[in-house]
Amino acid sequence: MSSDIIGPAVNAVLVPPQAERFASLVGADTSRLVLNVSGWNKLVLLDSDRVFLFPRHHDASYHRWLRRALNPATSASAAAEAADRLSRPDRASDWADLLASAATLRPVLVHGDIHEDQLLADGGQLTGVIDWETARVDHPYWDFDLGEWGTGLWRRRRRDFSSLWARGWHAYAQRRGLDIDARPLETAFRVRHALRLLADPGDPAVVGTLEEHLAGL
Repeated sequence: MSSDIIGPAVNAVLVPPQAERFASLVGADTSRLVLNVSGWNKLVLLDSDRVFLFPRHHDASYHRWLRRALNPATSASAAAEAADRLSRPDRASDWADLLASAATLRPVLVHGDIHEDQLLADGGQLTGVIDWETARVDHPYWDFDLGEWGTGLWRRRRRDFSSLWARGWHAYAQRRGLDIDARPLETAFRVRHALRLLADPGDPAVVGTLEEHLAGL
């Protein structure tokens, strides 16, 4: 799938300094790599005897906002932007503090698409997690994104999300020795969803309303 690419295929995935670092770490000859872009969540570089997977970063504006919100260098400006766009100037300071707390968390291995269809259980005990296509090293919050539109959980249980986020984060944070306060996590995702609803209100019976999300903060 590299036939239409001008220059080394690796340049479609990594900028030159990243490609140099990648080559030094894995011992790959980047001039031989072939690009496959057919996956929805992954870009693939093929070597003669190895396969390297790189996550796609889907470029919707609300996803870009959340990545800025979870970055220490940009969390304050992301909070100010959200407060302005959502006409909530009185919340700017609180959101900035909560997002700043979230932004201090270090990247970890995340599954990236956790929901009820990905979990295996036996007798009430979790026995496995399947479908690791979206796995990557990223901010831990990405394993708590319960509100992605279209999932059965979102459609059925959106009014329970505050409790679900709190219970899930409490268990996770305890195990990792982190602050168990789930407010930064819920703020990040509810504000992200509110920003999405500004552009596409969707069906309120399915995705809720902007006011509903803001009322949960």
